[in-house]
Amino acid sequence: MFELSKYILQQYSFDETLFGKELRKILMWMGEGKKEEKLKLRNWCEENFGNHYGKTIRRSFRKSLIQA
Repeated sequence: MFELSKYILQQYSFDETLFGKELRKILMWMGEGKKEEKLKLRNWCEENFGNHYGKTIRRSFRKSLIQA
């Protein structure tokens, strides 16, 4: 799941709106109870796209991690 998520996000990294939309879909797809996997994905997103889309990443994960 993690590798597929990385691939999808890399494909949509050219546009912040699409990146955020795909990130939210991935987080919903992961569902509840996968906190470790979500944290791993958040760290990867911050490392790779944090300079460009940091606000979008934090906003997406804020809601997702509260529910996990």
